[in-house]
Amino acid sequence: MERNVDALLRAYHREGDRQARDQALVELMPLVRALANRYAGRGEPLEDLVQVGSLGLIKAVDRFDPERGVTLGAYATPTIAGEIQRHLRDRLGLIRVPRDAGDEATAVRFPLPLEAAATQRVDDAAERGLARSEDRAVVASGLR
Repeated sequence: MERNVDALLRAYHREGDRQARDQALVELMPLVRALANRYAGRGEPLEDLVQVGSLGLIKAVDRFDPERGVTLGAYATPTIAGEIQRHLRDRLGLIRVPRDAGDEATAVRFPLPLEAAATQRVDDAAERGLARSEDRAVVASGLR
């Protein structure tokens, strides 16, 4: 199978043969299904994972350079798995976010400790760039 896929991809990349590309995609669907099965049972239907993985396969086939001496399977696997992981993260929040990234997100959303925000004066907010002078009334009403 791999030799056939390699020949199809060479035809696609050298001659622009879309039928060869489509046939390579069909022959590589078992790889997509195998990778999707790794992530099955995490709250998304298997067919959705296969669909997302198929998008990753299309990206991999279109970016693949057969002259580099790497098999498409080795090249496509991280791309397909990455698409599936991104889908799970975006839809279900199942991919763990590193603690420091979560802390940074919290710091951006809540720039002041809660105690300081509760007692903060409007002028302090303006000095920190949290409000312009015309927004002072809005900031003041939010701090009360």
